[in-house]
Amino acid sequence: GINAEYMGTWSLKTMAVALRSAMQAMRRFPRRGGGHHDHHPTGPQPPNGFLFNEKPLLPGESRPTESWEAWYNTGIIACLTICVVSVFGPRESWHDWARPIAEQRVKELDASKGSA
Repeated sequence: GINAEYMGTWSLKTMAVALRSAMQAMRRFPRRGGGHHDHHPTGPQPPNGFLFNEKPLLPGESRPTESWEAWYNTGIIACLTICVVSVFGPRESWHDWARPIAEQRVKELDASKGSA
């Protein structure tokens, strides 16, 4: 919930200014369909029987890539790389390097107690 003590330090004027600036920021962005106007420049098209209303390509023709595809592919490859490295990568925790040092110190302590 909201911390009442923290909210008590705000005056009504401060809260009104914050609300007004948030509302002005929200008005700057379109309400519906922002950024998606490039998909159908002529408006919605009637169904033509093909998946996503895209006609099959002619032989030898390649599909043009869209602007988001490079970022999406980069993100997927990065996530897969991080997963593979974290699962199959080398185990380098503090246990791996601290255990031999601790065992050596224990042997040295045992040897010094045995000779004393």
